[in-house]
Amino acid sequence: MKNLPIRDGSSHHLIRQILLFAVFLLIMICGETELTDAAQPEKDQNIQGMLDELVHVTDEPSLIRARTRLQAAVDNGSVTHMQLLEQILFYLADVKDNPYSALLVQLPHDLKMEPIVYLRTCTKQLDAERQEVRQMASRFLGFADGSESGLRIDFSIYDPLLRENGELKDGLIRYMYVRSPGEALLAVSNVFLTGNAHVEERRDMIWAEHVVSEAIWIKRHNFQMRDQGNAGERAKQMLSSLSLSSHWWTRLYVVQIMRQHPVLRQTEVIQKLQKDEHAMVREAAASLVLP
Repeated sequence: MKNLPIRDGSSHHLIRQILLFAVFLLIMICGETELTDAAQPEKDQNIQGMLDELVHVTDEPSLIRARTRLQAAVDNGSVTHMQLLEQILFYLADVKDNPYSALLVQLPHDLKMEPIVYLRTCTKQLDAERQEVRQMASRFLGFADGSESGLRIDFSIYDPLLRENGELKDGLIRYMYVRSPGEALLAVSNVFLTGNAHVEERRDMIWAEHVVSEAIWIKRHNFQMRDQGNAGERAKQMLSSLSLSSHWWTRLYVVQIMRQHPVLRQTEVIQKLQKDEHAMVREAAASLVLP
């Protein structure tokens, strides 16, 4: 099985982000909300028991025994990497007050889990019935792609997953566009607009994202006076044009940009997108407040 095409040429980028999550979890874990969804994910009691043993160790010998038991289950094939990571997500979704649960975050690295397994398992859980599981999967992915850690976002790691077996991964696309609409647009267009026939269209996408991002940057840093408001108007015109795209994932970009940046909202564009033919675009636009 091949590793994902990480930009630095190795899996170290992904491993680094996973380890950062351990620090984040120590801060986050005590603030988890109560369970709200009635549906429960399918848990493997054997694996959950091993994870619980690892989390509740009281000394180093106990830690070594718990780790050895879990390692043996993986080595003899009774527990696959994908099963283990899935159960880690389920376990952490229920944790309320045990900071030692951060030990579980390092397991994928310690067990030399391949990046493709890590990403495929987490993206699958983006469609989980329980909100807590979806949130935990998002956080794991966020530290893999940089969107949670504040580092440079790299959505190219999802290239092999965006379309598998001819099917779009709606949960993954929804996650990407909420996290960073601009990076999502570029990543998705690189996957769906392939070949020489789409070279100019891909360039148009890059330029469109630049125009909108520039306007957002200017406003964020209070340079509107120097720009004399031109960037904002150019961005609005670009978003209006993109809302007419034949690609639903481009129209979804327009919705998410307007959601995150109300100053760029346009009444006619929003009303049109609220009646969009694609369900994901329509649902995302439904809650947008008109300017």
